[in-house]
Formats: sequence, structure tokens, C-alpha cells
Amino acid sequence: MRAAYLLTVHTGEYMRSKYLRICALLLLLCISAASHADLHKWVDANGVTHYSENVPSGQESTTVKTPVAPPPDSANSSALKDEVEKANAMVEAHKRKVAAEEQQEAANRKAAADKNARCGYEKNRLQGLQQANRVATFGPDGQKVYVSDAERQHMIDQAQNAVSNYCN
Repeated sequence: MRAAYLLTVHTGEYMRSKYLRICALLLLLCISAASHADLHKWVDANGVTHYSENVPSGQESTTVKTPVAPPPDSANSSALKDEVEKANAMVEAHKRKVAAEEQQEAANRKAAADKNARCGYEKNRLQGLQQANRVATFGPDGQKVYVSDAERQHMIDQAQNAVSNYCN
């Protein structure tokens, strides 16, 4: 439930950020379009020089050329491109690192589950060996063979070692 909430919050922040970027871009486009309007120079009847986008009717005017910003030089452009590539490389490296960490965590969880299952098996085996009066195994010919007390004690010792290895 918490993960879903965090995902919703994160998605909402992303969408707000996306909309803000779009609005800023549209604002810049509007400003850019307005700045390309013609600028006129005219002199009124009192001899005062005026500059405006609109000339009063009946006035002579001249169009003033506004300087255009030069295109960005290629050095700045390539430097920006290099920075973008570095940032993208860092993002990809981070994604790979996160994926590797997730794989490692999954492997650790699986190993812990396997160890836990083996612990349960070894505990049951030890309990069976300790509670049984006689222990039997099956020989190569499929016949039941009873083990001696010394062999049984050896099997119990092995089971106890296994329990201490897998259950800690």
C-alpha cells in the first residue's frame, strides 16, 4: 500500500514538473514571437523622436533593424552536448547499479530461504535419529540393513554438525 502511495506521489510530482516545463516552453515561444515584431522610428510635430511597434496614422516612419543574437558557437554547443552525454551515462550507470543490487538482493533472499529449508530438514533428521531405537538403511541390493550403535552415533554427530551449520 505504501509503495502504491509513493508511486502515486512520485507520478504526480513528475506530471506537475512536466506541465511546468511545457508552460515555460510556451511562454518562451510567445516572448520570442513578440520580440520579432518590427520596430519603427518616427518624429512627431514637436520634433520628438519616438520608437514603437505601432506608428500613428499620417506619420512617416522608418523601420529599425534590431540586432539578432548570433547562433551559439560550436564550442558551447559541443560542451553542452558532452555534458548531456555524461549525464545520460551517469543515469545509465545508476540504472545498471540498481538492477545489480536488486539481483543480488533476490539471490540473497533465495539463499536464505534455501538455508532455512535445509535447517528444517536437518533438524527433522536429527530428531528422527535421536528418537529411534534402531536405525536402518538400505543396502545396494535394496535390503534393509540395521546400523550399529557406533554408526548411529556417527550419523547423529553429522546431523548435529549440519544443524549448527544451517541453522545459525
